[in-house]
Amino acid sequence: MALRALLAAALAWITSALITPAQRLARPRRRQPTTIRMDSTELDVGGVRLSIYDGRVALQWDVRYRRETAPAAGASAVDVRESPGKGRGAFAATKIAAGAFLGTYAGDALTGDDYEARYGGAAVPEYVVRVDGDLYLDGRAAADAETFTPALLNHGGGDAANVVRYCASRRPPVIDFFAARDVDAGEELLFDYGDQYWAGRADAPDDAGPEAEAFDLDAPFLDPDDERDQGVVLEKVKGWYRADPQAFEAAYVGAVIAVGVFFAQFVVRWYKYNVWLPPAPPDLDSTLDVFTGGL
Repeated sequence: MALRALLAAALAWITSALITPAQRLARPRRRQPTTIRMDSTELDVGGVRLSIYDGRVALQWDVRYRRETAPAAGASAVDVRESPGKGRGAFAATKIAAGAFLGTYAGDALTGDDYEARYGGAAVPEYVVRVDGDLYLDGRAAADAETFTPALLNHGGGDAANVVRYCASRRPPVIDFFAARDVDAGEELLFDYGDQYWAGRADAPDDAGPEAEAFDLDAPFLDPDDERDQGVVLEKVKGWYRADPQAFEAAYVGAVIAVGVFFAQFVVRWYKYNVWLPPAPPDLDSTLDVFTGGL
């Protein structure tokens, strides 16, 4: 019982430190704030990256590379030249090893209002990364440079994609690009823009018009401010959050503690029965010998 109480107290403290305080959750909700707090908590657990910020929770799966530990490809490893049918693109000047860090997406951080003002008309957001509904990263100016920048990476789906991207931080937005596999010299560097990018472009990919979307990061699986229909379950969860943020926070903390205690008990019991306890003796006499031999 003491172990359970200790685990519950620790999980409650950790969870309270990670989620948004109740005072901030209870503030009037704004769909597109004019200012954004540039602080988020990023946790890496194995190949999963967890981001917690402003009442949102975002997960990235299969995070294989990190800028801090990855070898850098270097500026001379990538050439910028014309790609047939795609405009300018990025090509490997030398062989680039899998996991090499290619660069960080450079661009203007835009609020939702800024994005609507810039791209709400006829402009097409060719170089915009959507972090979430409140924050975008526009690399349009960076893409005009003569030297390599990740904004020049063209789309390649399926096996053609040889580049992956991970969001190292949601607030401020830091998006890093890595070689997903060994890339031979002369091969174009491509990454999959995702389905969101092509929304509104399927019938006219060269002239998508104002309905074109920015390409999206792994979207937060819980974003109460997201106005898009995300299915019955998530819509009910978002409605609960909007109606009573404090009750939602309490339920969230309780769920995290319950799951933590469940897995902690599983680990403790596995250790007890597989490591700590001696193998079962074949008969009663052997049992008595085991427990009296150390007296």
